[in-house]
Amino acid sequence: MLSIMVAIDEATLENGCLEVLKGSHRLGRLSHGNTGEQAGANQARIERAVELYECVPAELSPGDIFLLHCNTLHKSNANRSDQWRRCMITAYNAKNNQPNKGTICPLYSPLEVVEDSAIMELGQVGRSQQLTNDFLTHEANVKQFQVKQ
Repeated sequence: MLSIMVAIDEATLENGCLEVLKGSHRLGRLSHGNTGEQAGANQARIERAVELYECVPAELSPGDIFLLHCNTLHKSNANRSDQWRRCMITAYNAKNNQPNKGTICPLYSPLEVVEDSAIMELGQVGRSQQLTNDFLTHEANVKQFQVKQ
């Protein structure tokens, strides 16, 4: 399995960018469990891996991509800055490596191949009719997601 992360905003140490333990994918798959609401690898094994592998920040500019092997140990710290840290992540998984049933991950289903013109024939859908490029600005996003009191 491979994940591809595309940075939408700048990702820095200050806004909690992804950090990886370089080479940790060579450890193989580590047992996972839950700690509070967060799922993750066995904490004792992580502590040992931190001693063995260099922690490298994945500082990215908008449009940069970052490829992540599924066994690479990684984390993100909380974003305590006033800057967004948005990204889009796509995970690729082999057909013979189905996710466990009962997870949020969908089971394998083949993609339907369509003509290039299909996107134009579909037209605008839902809220996208009302949106403009301002969805890329920090100010527009802050306004959209403010909690009303």
